[in-house]
Amino acid sequence: VACVANMRPVKGVSYLIRAIDSLPKDLPIHLVLVGDVRDNQIKKYAAHSFKVHTLGYQDDVAAILTNATAFVMPSVEREGLSKALLEAMSLGITPIVTRVGGMPEVVIHEQNGLVVPPRSSEELAAAILRLYKNEEERRSFARNAKNTIYERFNVDGTTRETMALYRRLVSC
Repeated sequence: VACVANMRPVKGVSYLIRAIDSLPKDLPIHLVLVGDVRDNQIKKYAAHSFKVHTLGYQDDVAAILTNATAFVMPSVEREGLSKALLEAMSLGITPIVTRVGGMPEVVIHEQNGLVVPPRSSEELAAAILRLYKNEEERRSFARNAKNTIYERFNVDGTTRETMALYRRLVSC
């Protein structure tokens, strides 16, 4: 499981770490945190968990994400549209996100990923476990996630929509 962020309290990573630690110890599920850790609570939690690995800032996040089975963005507030989320989905990584900001507009629950309530380690753990136990469903979500990005967030479509908006504004 991967999480890419500048880890501050609003990112909710402490809930994700607790979710990972609550999973059965015999499962081969590990959490890789990529990005600057700016929250001492996360440093403390990660230091006491043998299933959490902090990599710090990395230049080639895509190479790390391609080895992930799931991408989790557990934000608790003030999350617009996460670039890391879009990148993970474009790589065909199944997303799990919280119902915060713009994320539920991109991740459609049970179509291209899973959406859980913020501040719930229990719901995050259940979602991670669900994807672990249901490989076919996880692969389907991953395909749909990748298609979502290519259909809704491609350069040509965005350019067309932006130009149409400009034309409407100029004609007013």
